[in-house]
Amino acid sequence: MFNIGAGELLLIFLVAFFVVGPEDLPKVARGIKRFMVKAQKFLRQVKSESGWDDIVKEVTEVTEDVKSIADDIDINKDIKAAQKSIEKEFDNLNLKKDFEDIKKSLDATQKETEAFAENIKNNIESENIDIEEKIASSDGKEPN
Repeated sequence: MFNIGAGELLLIFLVAFFVVGPEDLPKVARGIKRFMVKAQKFLRQVKSESGWDDIVKEVTEVTEDVKSIADDIDINKDIKAAQKSIEKEFDNLNLKKDFEDIKKSLDATQKETEAFAENIKNNIESENIDIEEKIASSDGKEPN
């Protein structure tokens, strides 16, 4: 309770022996003992009436529960797992390759469209020449 060692206790008894004297020392020791017993009873009574022991017990249990929950919920592991999952999904998407494929497809479509438009233009021009020749031959004039 007071954290007193054997050497310190011996020193206290020697000082008390010289201060009180050898005749009254047993009476003083009994008085100190009665005081210590009463103080211990008083402390136990205060603890029981205040519920101190129950509070200490509850706080200890709550502390253990919180530590257990904190160990169960290791946020760092969850965050690292989520980061790896996201990185894996981005790797799977490989957007750069997809955009390059789309660009190649659009370039090919553009070339086909330009060729088709050129073909239509040539057909229209040849149709115009044919029409002009027919008109000229029916009028008796030469085509331009």
